[in-house]
Amino acid sequence: MKHFLIVGALLTLLSCEPDYDIVDGEAGCDCREELYYSYGDEKVFLDSLFLNDYLLVGFENQDRSEKVIDLINETGMFHATGKSDIFRNSQEDSHSLLLVQTLTPKTCSQLKKIIEQLENNPDVAFSNLTFKGTFCIGFDCSDVMIYTDEFTVKVKDENNLSDLQDIAKETNTKIKEQNKFMPDVYILSADKTSKGNSLQMSNYFYETGKFVYVEPNFIETCFNRDSTELPSEPEVE
Repeated sequence: MKHFLIVGALLTLLSCEPDYDIVDGEAGCDCREELYYSYGDEKVFLDSLFLNDYLLVGFENQDRSEKVIDLINETGMFHATGKSDIFRNSQEDSHSLLLVQTLTPKTCSQLKKIIEQLENNPDVAFSNLTFKGTFCIGFDCSDVMIYTDEFTVKVKDENNLSDLQDIAKETNTKIKEQNKFMPDVYILSADKTSKGNSLQMSNYFYETGKFVYVEPNFIETCFNRDSTELPSEPEVE
């Protein structure tokens, strides 16, 4: 599996034992056809990695963190969380992130309904499903794989960005930055106002046939699933 940010901001606690007790059929993935990304001409499906008790919540900035924490805790659907659980993908990222655990396992469809609820709050920029981690160093493996608001696009001609700009406008996605070392590669962002989340938008862009490749920016991290204490303020590589 190809990841662009796999060894980025969140690989600070790479020592844990994954614990997946729920059988997929009990509260599993009932939206397989939506959960894939394109790797060349191949569709890589993520349903086998679906986590049925976690969501990623992205919001605008640290200044609103207390409001978002209150929102999460007042729903009564999640384990208690605090301000120290907030982290960022990078110092340049305008969105702060919070990984929240549901009190009980859910199906994919149920989690999507919770996402809709969360995104109705003006302080929440986006919320996404999460997946089991795949990244290992020796016997230490990541617990969770997330995709944030970002996805990566490689254009066919670095001197012609008309297709990129047109589709970004059509989908209400934001062109955030150009890769410093690869001038034909751009990072885009999708939030709740876009035509879909970053996973959906990466597929939409790629399936237009106008780009070399388009992929969501996956990040993997490790933590104890029996604890509500998650990594905070991780070091950025």
